Amino acid sequence: MDVSRFIDANTHFEQAVEADPMFAFGFLRVANTASSLDEFKTNLERAEQQAANATEAEQILIQITRKGFENDTEDQLRSSSPSCSRRVPGHGSPWRMSNPA
Repeated sequence: MDVSRFIDANTHFEQAVEADPMFAFGFLRVANTASSLDEFKTNLERAEQQAANATEAEQILIQITRKGFENDTEDQLRSSSPSCSRRVPGHGSPWRMSNPA
């Protein structure tokens, strides 16, 4: 996705969730690379349904995405507050928690 290849990325994420239907973060990535609003909503819901199988950082990202979709910026910011970064030492944001590059 770093080089704007969303269609290719979506195909790979679809394959990942087909291989592991409990892969919550995979469903979130399918949602984030979706080519339609319906596909986004369906896969965000699937990510939420499987969130118990996700890491804490992934759960936070799912929550942030939901709050953003609902245009609830106050809760979105609260979900991504600095207190979240204390859950994974050395990382400053939920994005960095799941992508420690």
